[in-house]
Amino acid sequence: MISGLWVFRIGLFAGILVPLFGQVSNGLTPFQQGLTSGSSPTAITLGPDGACWFIESQAQQIGRITPAGVISEYPVPRANAGLNGIATGPDGALWFTEGGTDRIGRMTTDGVVTNEFALTPGSAPFGIVNGLDGAVWVTEQGTGKIGRMTPAGSVQEFPLPWKGSQLFEITVGPRGALWFSDGSGNIGEVGTTGAFTRFPLPNAAALPRGITPGPDNALWFTESAAGRIGRINVGRGGPPNLETPPIGTITEYAVGVGQPQSIICGPDGAFWFTETAGAVGRVSLDGNVTEFVVPWEGARLQGIVIGPDSGLWITDSGGRIVTLPWSSGGSLSEFPTVAAPSPSKITAGSDGALWFTADVAGTVGRINTAGAITTAYQAPYFTPYGIVQGSDGAMWFTDRYRFGVGKIAGTNRVEYLVPLSTPFAITAGPDGALWFTDATGGNLGRITTAGVLTVFPVPNAVAIDGITVGPDGALWFTVRRAGTNDGFIGRMTTSGAVTEYPVPTANADPSGIALGPDGALWFTESFGAKIGRITTSGAITEFAVPAAGNGELGAITAGPDGALWFVDEIQVYRITTSGEITAYPLPENGPGLQGITSGPDGALWFTEDSADKIGRLVPPESGPPVTTRFFATNPPGLTVTVDGVNYTTPQSFTWLVGSRHTIGPVTPPAAPGMRYRFSGWSDGQSQTHMLTTGPGPSVYVANFVGQYQLTTSVSPAAAGSIEAVPGSADGYYDAGTPVQLTAEAYAGYQFAGWTGDAAGGGNPSTIVLDTAR
Repeated sequence: MISGLWVFRIGLFAGILVPLFGQVSNGLTPFQQGLTSGSSPTAITLGPDGACWFIESQAQQIGRITPAGVISEYPVPRANAGLNGIATGPDGALWFTEGGTDRIGRMTTDGVVTNEFALTPGSAPFGIVNGLDGAVWVTEQGTGKIGRMTPAGSVQEFPLPWKGSQLFEITVGPRGALWFSDGSGNIGEVGTTGAFTRFPLPNAAALPRGITPGPDNALWFTESAAGRIGRINVGRGGPPNLETPPIGTITEYAVGVGQPQSIICGPDGAFWFTETAGAVGRVSLDGNVTEFVVPWEGARLQGIVIGPDSGLWITDSGGRIVTLPWSSGGSLSEFPTVAAPSPSKITAGSDGALWFTADVAGTVGRINTAGAITTAYQAPYFTPYGIVQGSDGAMWFTDRYRFGVGKIAGTNRVEYLVPLSTPFAITAGPDGALWFTDATGGNLGRITTAGVLTVFPVPNAVAIDGITVGPDGALWFTVRRAGTNDGFIGRMTTSGAVTEYPVPTANADPSGIALGPDGALWFTESFGAKIGRITTSGAITEFAVPAAGNGELGAITAGPDGALWFVDEIQVYRITTSGEITAYPLPENGPGLQGITSGPDGALWFTEDSADKIGRLVPPESGPPVTTRFFATNPPGLTVTVDGVNYTTPQSFTWLVGSRHTIGPVTPPAAPGMRYRFSGWSDGQSQTHMLTTGPGPSVYVANFVGQYQLTTSVSPAAAGSIEAVPGSADGYYDAGTPVQLTAEAYAGYQFAGWTGDAAGGGNPSTIVLDTAR
């Protein structure tokens, strides 16, 4: 047994949780109303009036958007202005660059352009920033200069001491100097007196663009052509021989989607950047990159800024202003389930709502993210417990005291009797079917969406509790203590092969199980007061839960923040993948927590059996609502395509909840006498399809069937013919498919027998072959 390190914290509710970190909430929100069609928003800045101001490069306008999303637009005097950059100046006005007219413009917050100051002809100003010296500074793409302009219009221009520059963005560095990106492969520094320093990048063709200071004595920048985020150490201002690493040291981190543009340091101390391929990226100080593809077509994300609400505001030159809201702490809401008391389990549906069961009330209910509850189905003697959405889009449930498994699709309900003593937990399987456990028996059940049932015995199990799909495309489940058996974690392939992994702690009674964002399976130990983690190779780590409410830990789920969340009967807990645990007691006295799941709104939703409520907890941890998607194939190790790129499985991605991605299988190469046929995705969708990411990790399995080639011949060639059922005599057949061959002799010939692989005792004219051999 390995004991994990942990730090235990308690978050208290007093209307709002004690804030621990900031967090992005509610996902990306696009605004289009009031924006001129085809205007192509690009650069953006926070204005002095509490709104964000942005360039509309194609419409030759400057736009303004309030925190509520109200857009106003203001034209500039010159139709050929060629607007590029925008910044709030030292005088409380908006300053912008006109690359087409070699000017710097000034606009008041009521949208009036008061001045347009001329630079050297051909200067083509681009980036602009408010310096610490009471002036605005600009990059001049046409002349290779850095310009400085006071609010009165006094201009200084400093020519770069190197040739062939392609200047883009400019920012203020840690000690007041100006730092800029040079697309010819350099990061440059210029002091307020015009002294330059040049730092060449490792890749001269990287095309650096956006640049921003960080809290780590460094400048962070985007490399558009190289698909990287760069960091350059600029030092603490002390003696150079004491700097570690040396000033000018460059580190680079690869991004996956491509063409990063603008970059800022976010409220969480990490760096957020835009990508023209339609993604928002985040890179931590240690270089960990996460990217979130936006959920609409044609996005080309450009500028990014921290808004007046501390959220991220982004321009999409495809025709949107996008916000990613930020909150300072968590909150708790509770919704009474009047018509469905004693709620049991809960899961997220693809309709953007949460679905729950109430077995005592005989109810399947639905609650939207605003807390409105409706009854999907209710009946006497109906005891729904586990619930999940199937590959057919229906909500599937277990009926534990009527020995049934059923589904609800719209107003229709269908239920199938199953030969299990207590159908309990249920999950959508890697093969498109539903898999469920037996809480008082030693079996797993499998039922197709058409209602075809198969039962798989688990040799040493007496009571099976939770079940989920692992990243390896197998079913993982918990087996509770029975007799001398302290319980174990089980793994079953879709063909029924079982592996058992004993839990190290005696009397642990493993209960809930969930797939974590780290690719491991995490489970609760009901009476062991521990959280377990098991890798797909069977290695188990345990983390003690101090001050557990009553020791009976239950359901567990992956949260929207990259951690795991679980419950006992009194409180909600959070455990990071490194084992740090936080407890969140509820105001109720013994609410009887049962189920917990991630919602599409970046919150945790849970059931309170004793309090007759559904709870919603917004976690006060940093980061956007994200989800992990694992991809596997059957047979394992084959290739899938994700967003147009081929990946060898297993493979995982962390994406923003609600983002859209295209997936498809890559048919494996044929071997002599054998090939593969794609037989379906585990989500039941078409071969190549778009998926919209919901909350919580999911596994997508591309299933292939091996086909074997059958070749026949007649000797002599004109002596007869061979017929096959099914299909033609020669061709490919799915592995395991029996093929009936019948030989017919033509007039003047007599059938003399089979040779080769078809040879057999007696040589009848009709034989059946197994294509798997």
